[in-house]
Amino acid sequence: MFTRRLIIGGVPRAGTTLFRYVIDASPDMLAGPETGFFLRPLALQQARADRVAARVDRALEIGKEAIQGIIEESTSSVEAYDRMMAAYAGRAGVEKNAWAEKTPWNCSSYEWLARSDPDLFFISLVRDGRDVVTSKLDGRYYISTQAYVETMEFVQAFDHPRHLVIRYESMVQDPEATFREVFSFLDLPFTNTMLDAYRSPSITRDSTKVNQPKVTGEISQNWINRWQDPEHEERIREFDSHPRTHAVIASAGY
Repeated sequence: MFTRRLIIGGVPRAGTTLFRYVIDASPDMLAGPETGFFLRPLALQQARADRVAARVDRALEIGKEAIQGIIEESTSSVEAYDRMMAAYAGRAGVEKNAWAEKTPWNCSSYEWLARSDPDLFFISLVRDGRDVVTSKLDGRYYISTQAYVETMEFVQAFDHPRHLVIRYESMVQDPEATFREVFSFLDLPFTNTMLDAYRSPSITRDSTKVNQPKVTGEISQNWINRWQDPEHEERIREFDSHPRTHAVIASAGY
């Protein structure tokens, strides 16, 4: 059923939710809610299949027992996710020939996933770390400099012919060019309608279930360079004091 399988990872707060909303608006790509399914190899998921199934079902809502059976019976993580996505597509009433799973920390699993299935595609979202660490939730900073450094290092260390790195800044400054590049990389057709359709409610894009208001509005260039606001001066000093930040942001062109 599926001819393309995409693993999306990268830096937290680098627009991975917005990214998956846009690609899910394609008639070819099924990019449902974040499941975290690829954060551990299948053997570890099978060892705790009951708990894993409950967590995945909170995202996909295809039945805990069905998911547990799939996990226990499958012989690879990709096989298991194929079966979950087939059930999820049925629930959503769509027929698509590609799926994507978006979890930022997927980047920590790239190496073993690539060895287990050489046909997988990988896309990583990265962002200026100063904007990442100055992101706030309920008035508090919540992405640590260490999390930024580690995810960037995973992305930069992964050398694979089917790995594409997308900068958040490019995505918001020129979304059409960015998503044309993405769909060319995946060898799937791109249509401009996706850049409007992603805001339309659907089972696969339920904005009430994500803590990300930007998926309901137009993409804006104003979402970059937040870190330059004087209120973040102390936070930026902390970021600059980490011994590995300058290397990773320089390698990414920031």
